[in-house]
Amino acid sequence: DESYTLTVTTPNATLTAVTAFGVIRGLETFSQLAWGNPTRVAVEVRVNDAPLYGHRGIMLDTSRNYYPVKDLLRTIEAMSMNKLNVFHWHITDSHSFPLVVPSEPLLAEKGAYDVNMVYTVDDVKRIVEFGLDRGVRVLPEIDSPG
Repeated sequence: DESYTLTVTTPNATLTAVTAFGVIRGLETFSQLAWGNPTRVAVEVRVNDAPLYGHRGIMLDTSRNYYPVKDLLRTIEAMSMNKLNVFHWHITDSHSFPLVVPSEPLLAEKGAYDVNMVYTVDDVKRIVEFGLDRGVRVLPEIDSPG
């Protein structure tokens, strides 16, 4: 449940939500009502919002096109700002295997486009947690090598 109600009056703002994900979406809306330097905030605003669809996401295939971790994090950040909630990350396939699997290190060593174009277990954990902190569920898809 990502629904929320945001009321902005002078001098208060009130955000109500059933879940933490609703709070994340409401805070994003509140941040979009602020602008300028010094900061100004729209007042006398009431927003009742809930997504029409439970799944709002994108899919990125890093088996065919490698993207650095910083770019994946930037994508997830942008998704959160736009209230998208699912990042389907197709990490591996027959095209390349950029995931370093500790028990099978040769998969990435021989299967990645380059030794520097890989994702470690820590990278995957960081990306999944980064998404969770922003209300974006990261779904890593790991296919067996073709």
